[in-house]
Parts: sequence; structure tokens; C-alpha cells
Amino acid sequence: MILRDNINDSDIEQHAILQEAATRIVLRGLSESDAMSVAENLYADRREAERSGQVTTDEQGNVAFYHDASLNLEPLPESKRDLVNKIYRELCERKGFVVVN
Repeated sequence: MILRDNINDSDIEQHAILQEAATRIVLRGLSESDAMSVAENLYADRREAERSGQVTTDEQGNVAFYHDASLNLEPLPESKRDLVNKIYRELCERKGFVVVN
């Protein structure tokens, strides 16, 4: 997925939150507002875990998993990926973000 040319930290954060919200809508059946709230809280909690070293990283230094299992990404079945991507795109459009494959 390629984001617009002028990427900043705020854009990256918003895309991560929107992706998480879309996943929560599909997997947990949450409303958009509830999914956004959960996603925002998860994002903040994940950043705090990273700052405090409560993560395990891979060879490239990327987070492999969080020590608090509730912060790890929920597995997304292949059969749900298209729906999550569709909802993610809709959320991006409503928030004014451009996403191009």
C-alpha cells in the first residue's frame, strides 16, 4: 500500500488507527465509533509499550509482539481481508486520506 507522497507521523498514526478500526468492525462487529475508540486506545497503549521496552523485536528491529498479549494484532483470516480493506478505504475516504494500491 502506498500512501500519498507527503507522509508525516500523524498520517502514519491515522492510517494505523483506521486499519485497526476496520479490523475491529469486521472481526468484532463493533460500530465505527466504538471501533475508532478501541483503535485509538490500542495505538496509544502500543506506543507506550514500545517506549517502555515491553516488546520483542525481530532482526530488523520491528516489533514482533507485545509482552501484553492484548496489544498484539488480532489474526485476520484470509476470508476477511477483502472486507477489512474495503472498510479501511471507506474510513480513509471519510477522513480525507488517500490510499493507493
